[in-house]
Amino acid sequence: MPVKMVICAICGETVTRRSTHSLKKLGKGEGRACKSHYPVQELASLLQEKEILEKKLQRVERKKKQSEQWSSDAALKVRALHLAHNVPYEEIYNLLRENGMSEQSIEEIRIEVNLQIDIISDDQLKKIIDLRRAEQKAKA
Repeated sequence: MPVKMVICAICGETVTRRSTHSLKKLGKGEGRACKSHYPVQELASLLQEKEILEKKLQRVERKKKQSEQWSSDAALKVRALHLAHNVPYEEIYNLLRENGMSEQSIEEIRIEVNLQIDIISDDQLKKIIDLRRAEQKAKA
């Protein structure tokens, strides 16, 4: 298969396609330009850095989402323990602390618990749980 040849948009020479970058991909118009030209090298380097940073940002956002899900799940468990066994929230947080959980993690859970309480109070949640239990008993 013959080697594809293109004309460099900067110097006008006929060169192999592999020795060029797409100007459209670099965000600078149509055609192709030799990789050896300094502006093309700079743009290619910046584009590569941008792609690396975007991947890092995606990883950070994915981890943040996982962390938010974790704190939300943990907050639900804390609330369930509080409601089912009437254990005060502070006592639960102290137990978590004694078992090696970091203050930052406990604070994240505390914030999430408070956010959930703002949406559905403990009394409302307890009523829902009691109704579900009654329904399950009635089915059995």
